[in-house]
Amino acid sequence: MERQLTTTKDPTSVKEFFISSLAEADENIVLTILDENGIYKYVSPNIERLLGYPPTFFGDKHCNYLIHPEDWHDWMINETQNYQRYSFIQYRMITHSNVEIWVESLFIIVPSATIREYVILSREITKRKQMEDALIQNEKLAAIGKLAAGIAHDIRNPLTSLKGFLDLMISGIQDPIYLQIMKTEIERIELTTNELMLLAKPSKKEVMRFDIQQIIRDTLMLLDTEAFKQQVQFRSDFHETPVYINGDPYQIKQVMINFVKNAIEAMMKKGVIEISVTQLEEACQVKIKDEGCGLTKEELNQIGRPFYTSKEQGNGLGLMMCEYILRNHKGFMSFSSEKNKGTTVTIQLPLSHK
Repeated sequence: MERQLTTTKDPTSVKEFFISSLAEADENIVLTILDENGIYKYVSPNIERLLGYPPTFFGDKHCNYLIHPEDWHDWMINETQNYQRYSFIQYRMITHSNVEIWVESLFIIVPSATIREYVILSREITKRKQMEDALIQNEKLAAIGKLAAGIAHDIRNPLTSLKGFLDLMISGIQDPIYLQIMKTEIERIELTTNELMLLAKPSKKEVMRFDIQQIIRDTLMLLDTEAFKQQVQFRSDFHETPVYINGDPYQIKQVMINFVKNAIEAMMKKGVIEISVTQLEEACQVKIKDEGCGLTKEELNQIGRPFYTSKEQGNGLGLMMCEYILRNHKGFMSFSSEKNKGTTVTIQLPLSHK
């Protein structure tokens, strides 16, 4: 007995029939085929399991019909500007019950002589996203705990100055320069507390265009006290003009804090951490090089695996979190290291073009 398919439109070629049969082999995979204008040509029956709508509901609807409005821009960029034949994207969709779910899709561009079609294989990843977001937030809180001593120092020093000048003014010694110094010290406290608030901010994705070099400067300022205690100096080599990327600046800052802090902790004695930013043709490259204990080839191969760490009190989740954030920003990280000589972390992220 032949299996009956319920579709908006039956697949019109052997190629489409083969792909649809492949998708239906796994009930969690949904196949859709779009024409060059984003109109549904085919929807597999599994769509009802995912969104609560039967395939016939989609008819000649546009693909943006059920995509979350905040994610439609990213979806469009992937569709119109990604010229690779295969690409992945994560986004939210709205179900028949008006519930937001996370979906991961593989885009396959199928060009022909006259038109371009999109074959899309999708699956729900809501639970996975919730676990990943919880991991990011836990790592943030862990980072705050580790930075607490340095942050307290950054706040206590200006407070000591403020108290001293207030005592002088109360005793009758007046000088206009005191007010200017006090204002500067208050601004230092405000800057430190703002950085702390941003680090503790819940993991709500906020996509914008920003200068990654400014994010790195803020990171170095935040970790300056900790570096000073370890007798470590920062040496930066930045691009002359701003280097813009698209993404969530708070998450990228979290990545930078993680890597720079790792570099500080790896330094067994005083030394220099070099941070450089290079603008390539379509991407920016950030390198963080320390003079620490370094890693063996075997240890280097383990980096990024859950719960693997070379630290006595680590859990290995920090690098896993960094990899997740960079992957969501269409970037990647790589490592090179030599035992007792140091480690270099290379981060690459796509540039933002106006």
